[in-house]
Amino acid sequence: MLLEPIIASHFRSDGGNMFGPVPRGIWQRHIGPDENNTIPQVAHAVLVTMPDGSRGLIEVGCGSPEKYSPKQLRFTQLGEGWPLIDALAERGISTGDIDFVILTHLHWDHIGGAILPDGSLTFPNAIHYVDLDEMVLAESGSPLLGSAYPPEDVAALAASGKLRRLLHRSLPKSAPPITEIRPGIRLLRTGGHTEFHGVVLFEGTDEHPIEIAYPHAPPGTIRRVLFAADMVPTRFHLRLLFHTGYDTYPMDTRRWKQHWLPLMTRDDTLLMFGHDATAFGARLKEGVRGPEVRDLWEVGDG
Repeated sequence: MLLEPIIASHFRSDGGNMFGPVPRGIWQRHIGPDENNTIPQVAHAVLVTMPDGSRGLIEVGCGSPEKYSPKQLRFTQLGEGWPLIDALAERGISTGDIDFVILTHLHWDHIGGAILPDGSLTFPNAIHYVDLDEMVLAESGSPLLGSAYPPEDVAALAASGKLRRLLHRSLPKSAPPITEIRPGIRLLRTGGHTEFHGVVLFEGTDEHPIEIAYPHAPPGTIRRVLFAADMVPTRFHLRLLFHTGYDTYPMDTRRWKQHWLPLMTRDDTLLMFGHDATAFGARLKEGVRGPEVRDLWEVGDG
């Protein structure tokens, strides 16, 4: 299995929302806000090439700027162009060459890239995988959710004929539900950021470790990679109480980090962030305040 990180979108978010309960006086030491209190963000994606030659994408970012109103573009400062499509083209890959897409959840910056401005699928031949309950929630139109889910994109995905809703098995809290999508690729339900948010776990073997198609990834043999999406959006969200203000179940986010981050320090899992503007991921070590970065995998290394 070959993994290649890609920046799908560039945009900005309110710094206070990205750090939730953490005071600005603390989080701005890590990321300096502009005069509007916004900080740089990217939407990370992962291009996956399977041993049989099939290709998939983990996440697809915000999509084309043409989808958004002038007001939305001013608010998000979504960059010009479409970095995801450009990155695929640079690799000689067309949108029709993608066989599967995995979405961790259905917020605008994760589902937007799946749907073109005309409402059709960006990746017309791909099976799109999402948690069944996340899809039900996104389709519910509940006023409690505000504008968390873009209704047009959710409806277009539901009507596409290319959606597979993953039904998780019921397991105890200590063993989160897991669904295998391809050999060695599983979607784990976490809750936290949304009620049914998921992360993607890649697992190789001693004989067939995971390959990373990017210069200067953390050294050594890579057997496990976890794409954390919005459970750990940046390297600065490793601390237990550092989570976004968008999290609908923040205590579940904390419980997940309390359980999973120490495990990743012990089994050498490569953690990939969902939105860090300058780093794709890191390996972790135990620090005085809990898990912290051991080997940082910077975007600029490419």
